[in-house]
Amino acid sequence: VTDASGVQSVRVRYRPVTQFEDYATLDLQPTGEPGGFAATIPAAALSARWDFMYFLEALDSAGNGANWPDLAHEMPYVIVRLQRE
Repeated sequence: VTDASGVQSVRVRYRPVTQFEDYATLDLQPTGEPGGFAATIPAAALSARWDFMYFLEALDSAGNGANWPDLAHEMPYVIVRLQRE
């Protein structure tokens, strides 16, 4: 994640693919690589019953925000199919 005015924050919003759950949020931390940010989603957030979905939110130092994936161009979240045992 990069921005000419600097990156203020990046966070991931996530939940199981069910309308009965609210999104949880984690702040991503800089990795030390240019534009690199990372976070670890707790295993307890994964459910054997539901797939998993997430999207990213970023704010720059000027207060402008953006989401990825961008709703104007694609589905506004990523779905991760979980293997069922």
